[in-house]
Amino acid sequence: MNTRTEPGSRQKFLIAVLLALFTVIVLTSLVKRIAEPSLVVSSFGRAQVPAPEPEMSAIGRLMNEAGQHPDDQAVLLKVAEGLLGQGQARAAGEFARRALALNDENARALHLIGVINHQQGEHQKAAEFLEKSVAREENPGARYSLGVLYTHFLGDRQKGIENFRKGLAAPDISPGLREAINQELAKAAK
Repeated sequence: MNTRTEPGSRQKFLIAVLLALFTVIVLTSLVKRIAEPSLVVSSFGRAQVPAPEPEMSAIGRLMNEAGQHPDDQAVLLKVAEGLLGQGQARAAGEFARRALALNDENARALHLIGVINHQQGEHQKAAEFLEKSVAREENPGARYSLGVLYTHFLGDRQKGIENFRKGLAAPDISPGLREAINQELAKAAK
């Protein structure tokens, strides 16, 4: 009995899984748009379902690319970020974990999983992933996330302030992030 799989069967399986996941996401979005009157637009007195958002078609293209290149960490992370932006945290987590499995030292994947865990209410787990992320690569965005987690969700104001200050010290911090950290520091000082 031959237990070897035919070449490309893994890729075919991954493509099938990705297409199934994309179909579920699109159908879920469609059902939500029909069920929620605020998402239904009227044109000349007739109700219409709006066209799918451009971001979803971009995610679809990325998912197709991920199916063709299942070991491309950058593509997997782009899919995860796109899905997270669409409120699909569970699906985003799957892609981010696949990327992390390819390289468990990837700071971006660790950061993304931390954010996903926070959105799912797993704050301690989120902090652990974010701590691993900044240990591998300093990132003011991850420091901001850690500051918020410690200050508002984990009850460790000092650790929160420490992370906010480290985020402010980063040379590549954006003006918007600098402002957000300063606002959080002001709240934490009270």
